[in-house]
Amino acid sequence: MKSYVLYSGGKDSSLVAYILKKLGYKPMLITANFGIVPDAVETAREAAKSIGFEHNVLTLGSEIIYKAAEMAENDGFPNHAINYVHHQVLEKAAEKFGPNVMLSDGCRRDDRTPKLTVDEMRSLEDRYNIEYFSPLSGIGYKTINYLSNKLFILESIRAGAKKTSEYETEIRAVLREKNKNLEKDIFPENHFHTIVKGWSNEKEALKS
Repeated sequence: MKSYVLYSGGKDSSLVAYILKKLGYKPMLITANFGIVPDAVETAREAAKSIGFEHNVLTLGSEIIYKAAEMAENDGFPNHAINYVHHQVLEKAAEKFGPNVMLSDGCRRDDRTPKLTVDEMRSLEDRYNIEYFSPLSGIGYKTINYLSNKLFILESIRAGAKKTSEYETEIRAVLREKNKNLEKDIFPENHFHTIVKGWSNEKEALKS
């Protein structure tokens, strides 16, 4: 069965790719881009290359991000907007790559967003005849941090300080187009993203 991982270049989706490889899959890492910041995919592309996984871009319409930015502006915070984008990406990926594939993401147990309910997981699987695999949804952040630090070389950057392959990069860009103060008002200031730069011990990491 073919396996696809929605991939941002961060530790969570990289850990999912590692788990799938250990289970005998050859996952393709997929990064969504909406055409607003085309080079935002480069962080994920470089991260995938650094740990030896195939990577492709899933190009989607900018209307998804414009709607998300409107949601974030109306709410005054980004949670629902990011959740909306993630759901849209899952739907589009399932439609494009299904049926009879495994679709995975790095959603964690302690995440507020993005998040799928059990009913949403089942609905996605039933409508597209796929398998949805979200192994980190039952794991706490302490364990995830321990495993990712053991496996990967990591770089921590302040969110918004540079382009990354997270959904929020393109949401932020749309908000800045509307009003340069919106981005700072909506997104928390002290939030960091962790980018994978390679294996901390490649031989051990890839050993079957």
